[in-house]
Amino acid sequence: MSTRTTTPRPPGPAPATTTAPAAGRRSHVPDDGSANAAAVEKARKEMLHEGRDLRRTRIGADVLCEALLLQGVDVFFSYPGGVILPLYDVLGDYPELRHVLVRHEQGGAHAADGYARVTGQVGVCMGTSGPGATNLVTGIGTALLDSVPMVAITGNVPSALIGKDAFQEIDINGITLPMTKHNYLVRDANDLPRVLAEAFHIARTGRPGPVHVDITKDALQQETSAPHPTHDEIVAGLPGFRPNLDANGRQLKLAAAELARAKRPVILAGHGVLHAEAWEELVALAEKTQAPVAHTLLGVGVIDETHPLSYGFMGMHGWKHVNRAIQSADLLFAIGMRFDDRVTGNVRTYAPYARIVHVDIDPAEIGKNVAVEVPIVGDAKRVLRAITPMVDATPMDARRDYLDQLAEWKRESLASSWHGSGAWRDGLLSADYVVQRIGELTEHEAI
Repeated sequence: MSTRTTTPRPPGPAPATTTAPAAGRRSHVPDDGSANAAAVEKARKEMLHEGRDLRRTRIGADVLCEALLLQGVDVFFSYPGGVILPLYDVLGDYPELRHVLVRHEQGGAHAADGYARVTGQVGVCMGTSGPGATNLVTGIGTALLDSVPMVAITGNVPSALIGKDAFQEIDINGITLPMTKHNYLVRDANDLPRVLAEAFHIARTGRPGPVHVDITKDALQQETSAPHPTHDEIVAGLPGFRPNLDANGRQLKLAAAELARAKRPVILAGHGVLHAEAWEELVALAEKTQAPVAHTLLGVGVIDETHPLSYGFMGMHGWKHVNRAIQSADLLFAIGMRFDDRVTGNVRTYAPYARIVHVDIDPAEIGKNVAVEVPIVGDAKRVLRAITPMVDATPMDARRDYLDQLAEWKRESLASSWHGSGAWRDGLLSADYVVQRIGELTEHEAI
């Protein structure tokens, strides 16, 4: 005979039974059963699973690597994160690409900026979505204001999660819109070859600057056989992007006439001369017209500083004798510079006796900060090549009194205690003195 032991029930009301409700389970998925709901659910699952299928087919991440190589990229600066990991999955199959692991995305953006300045090539930086993308913003803004060619690539959440406030989702396209030449959001891997080719073309063509490409995670993982476009196809696909490289002939004649009439001309050379590699043409015009050349901060290097017509650094952080020359000039021939407020100071009192010829490849810069008499839109190298034969050579004797006065102003400026920091004259180290001595000791070959 068997007995069953029961556990006494504690005093109080009987517990409620836990039977299943009569109706089926309730789904809280919006529009459950629809194609959109299925896509959102699939995307969320993929967000939590970073792996990819073992089969090796060409996917969007491969297209990205291929595009970088086709554009001549051999190094890029990046920091990995969730939605950009598909790129890292395939990166080992492209040993020609050197990946520099930065410790912060802002450092990657500035590294790409510096790389572009030194090499003249388009700098490339990458980051993941959300905070990774927003960390790139300062470097992108720097590239825009300094006209540096850069392509910033970010990953974003899967397409179906765009606008869902998913993990680390942010509207990075809206953020970078005012600080890029152009930006893209790519949701389909088949669009990647065209978009990436256009991005590099826009970044380096005309006035250089940054382009941002945001790619959803599913686009990086999506299989694709889309081909890369040719250069002609890229240009044809951008009918609204046709930078004007050759100057208007009538404007060139007006500028040549201004140079012919001027008694106290000053050439103001900026970053655009370096971008156009027009330093030889700049010197040729300066020597033919016997006009001194002043440069902006970003224009350092447009002319050998030991050249007799090299006068120095202009503006608030520049030298007194250069600003004095500008204030006494009767003509400013500005090329590849934008009359930044650090250059002009109070525009109302800036160069009060001078007429201004302004040459720039970006028409938006002409007349923006100062009113000019002769605007010229075009590439600095082509403009200088075109205008130099149009002006007569100015004999040295015709400028002797003017150049002698400038030389005297320069001697006074260099001898004053405020030129640079001036601290070295008191036996103290100063930044300008240290840099000057490093340059002298390395014969100005150090970087």
